[in-house]
Amino acid sequence: MKNSLHWLPESEELYRTVADFTMDWEYWLSTDGSFRYVSPSCEEVSGYTRDQFYNDSDLLARIIHPEDLTLFKEHMQRIFHNESTEPLVFRIITHEGQERWISQVCRAIYGPDGTFMGQRASNRDITDLKIAEKLVLQKTLQLEKEVAERQAAQKNLALKQLELEEINQSLEERVKKTIEELRQKDQMMITQGRQAAMGEMIGNIAHQWRQPLNALSLLLANIKDAYTYNELDAAYMEQATADGNRLVQKMSATITDFRNFFRPDKERVSFPAIKQVTSAIDLMSSSFNNSNISIRVDSDPKVVLYGFPNEFSQVLLNLLSNAKEAILAHGVARGEVVINISAEEGQGVVTLRDNGGGIRTDLLDRIFEPYFSTKSMGTGIGLYMSKMIIEQNMEGTITAHNVEGGAEFKIKTPLSQSEP
Repeated sequence: MKNSLHWLPESEELYRTVADFTMDWEYWLSTDGSFRYVSPSCEEVSGYTRDQFYNDSDLLARIIHPEDLTLFKEHMQRIFHNESTEPLVFRIITHEGQERWISQVCRAIYGPDGTFMGQRASNRDITDLKIAEKLVLQKTLQLEKEVAERQAAQKNLALKQLELEEINQSLEERVKKTIEELRQKDQMMITQGRQAAMGEMIGNIAHQWRQPLNALSLLLANIKDAYTYNELDAAYMEQATADGNRLVQKMSATITDFRNFFRPDKERVSFPAIKQVTSAIDLMSSSFNNSNISIRVDSDPKVVLYGFPNEFSQVLLNLLSNAKEAILAHGVARGEVVINISAEEGQGVVTLRDNGGGIRTDLLDRIFEPYFSTKSMGTGIGLYMSKMIIEQNMEGTITAHNVEGGAEFKIKTPLSQSEP
């Protein structure tokens, strides 16, 4: 049962508590096919209430798109037999009759004694992403068609001077239209990049929450033992309550940091470079610690940049995430990331160096291209999005080169002309 989950009663209670506040649609199917648990977000995704799912075990099968139902059933069977844990993408028909795309991750659940307890699934609405992908493909095909037509027309330019003049008259307008479409495409890719970053951030939140959740579980167990042995007096209860509130506040602060991180910047402002670097590191610290990767920062505290701080942090987060994956893929026993902040020739400079083995020389010139990735499961959006943010939004530059034992990325952006 390597692909299954062993479940304890207290694990289920924690799962219900956390799942009640997630944006994803979570559910737990019992062994008889009925719903043991359905998260409140089911109504936002499917249009059906929790009670409708609890009262009708066949509702899920009925709302799945007829063309995807067989695929869904076969997938659930493979999950049951521990043959697959890969995500499944399928469509549903909502209560309002809308077609929505769903990405599902499902696991078989077993009790401590090995008894099969059902299947637990997490469902994310990826309809907007599917629409964006379709639009990007349509625009790409349209541009390819226009280029092919333009190339065919150029072969006859020498014999068709009048046609050339007509094309030249409309060329500027077509170029403007193409540039606008490319800008829209870039914005769409930045949005996809944000969604991908949010997915990684959810994983980082899980790392940040693991310690306070374990501490909270231990606190509850201590309260129970204190009650059992008649040690639960007013002083003990007051201290336990204070400790519990402190743990909950820590978890709440993690969510606040997460929300602030992805809040779009509306205007350029002055901001200390070290502040955004520290913010990005804090959001990934638990993940790095669990991977035995250290982060060292050498900073000039006087370096104040001018631009969009949240977007700048998003670039840093993407570079940190890439560095972590490179270090793990290279099998480095003690990973290290060194960040340096300085001023150079009137610009703020932030460099990020890792010991993850570096980038293949023949691929180094292509890593910032859209949809190009050196990772087998990469989207090719992260570095392209980072380049767009730094060069277009912040009027700076981002470059990469190999150093001894790894790679180094260098970001140059304008310095602020005033205090933040």
